[in-house]
Amino acid sequence: MDSGVDADHPDLADAVLRGTDVLDSGDDGRSDVNGHGTAMAGVIAGRGHGRGHQNGILGIAPGAKILPVRITGDAQASGTEVADALAFARAHGARVANMSFGGADDSTVHDAIKAALADDMVLVASSGNRDEAGGQYPGRYPEVLTVGAVDRAGKIADLSVTGPQVDLVAPGVDIATTGITDSGYYQSSGTSHAAAVVSGAAALVRAKFPDLSAAEVVHRLTATATDAGAPGRDDTYGYGRLNLVKALTADVPPLADAPASARADAPVGVAPRKPVKRVSPLVFAGGAAVVVLLIGGLLVGLMLRRRR
Repeated sequence: MDSGVDADHPDLADAVLRGTDVLDSGDDGRSDVNGHGTAMAGVIAGRGHGRGHQNGILGIAPGAKILPVRITGDAQASGTEVADALAFARAHGARVANMSFGGADDSTVHDAIKAALADDMVLVASSGNRDEAGGQYPGRYPEVLTVGAVDRAGKIADLSVTGPQVDLVAPGVDIATTGITDSGYYQSSGTSHAAAVVSGAAALVRAKFPDLSAAEVVHRLTATATDAGAPGRDDTYGYGRLNLVKALTADVPPLADAPASARADAPVGVAPRKPVKRVSPLVFAGGAAVVVLLIGGLLVGLMLRRRR
């Protein structure tokens, strides 16, 4: 759920399904006047273009399909609109929800997230960018996999919000992706991008291990992360840096085999938690919260560096 996705972008050819626009019932979400949704879609499922797809942007999961659910054109969305978008995603079989946005705690949205989890959807949220208004939900909800951003050196990015809600970190600085500029590309930074990277990783895990539940997908991603910061889980890096090769290849014991103490502390449905710059905000009016671009996202106050 986001600002829509430019389905005519050459790197997203055949990737974008017919979605919906909760603001305009006559639209299908496959257009974008803001650019953020197109940027997230590229990180997740860019297919490149040209001979052998050697040009343009190749996303994390280039075989994934994007279900665009447009909830904003002017960076405003209510909790009800977000909940309606999640309901549409559930009804249309979305397996991964990317929630790169920030808002206030909102019971309507939280209930919608719980319902999506009950339908076995992997829910990925950004931790939020520092010094930006709007709040840090849904990243603070225990039902979601919350992602912070690291820089080119693998260190926590200055912009990344940290705290006990962080589960994983992934690249989020100077990310090249698809855009709606004249060139068709952006170089952008934000925890939005880090969440999109993890959403792409979740799509790959679900493709390789189709019988895994959403909770087991999250468990596989966190159990195979590369430890960073203080030994074990910490409030800066969470379980560590996403390690996609291990997530796809490692022998990971089922979540049911985790120590009882870890299972007891785990949120329901989620893996246990072990001992040119441009502002593109998504603000939830009336106390609000999630957005799911299935599968791209939108972050309050996201700083995008657009370079033509």
